[in-house]
Amino acid sequence: MYLTELKMHQENEKNAECYWSNKPNKFGRKPLVETLINGNIEVVEIVKEFEEN
Repeated sequence: MYLTELKMHQENEKNAECYWSNKPNKFGRKPLVETLINGNIEVVEIVKEFEEN
C-alpha cells in the first residue's frame, strides 16, 4: 500500500470504529440513528438537495 492509501485506510478504520460504537463523530455531533423500514416511503419535504459534479 502507498502511504496515502495507508493513511486513508487508517482514517476509514477510525471512522468505522466511531460509527459502529455509536460515539459522537470528530466534529462532536451526535451519531446517526438508522432505522430499517419495510414498505413504501413518502417524501414529505426535501430539506436539502445535492448536485453531482
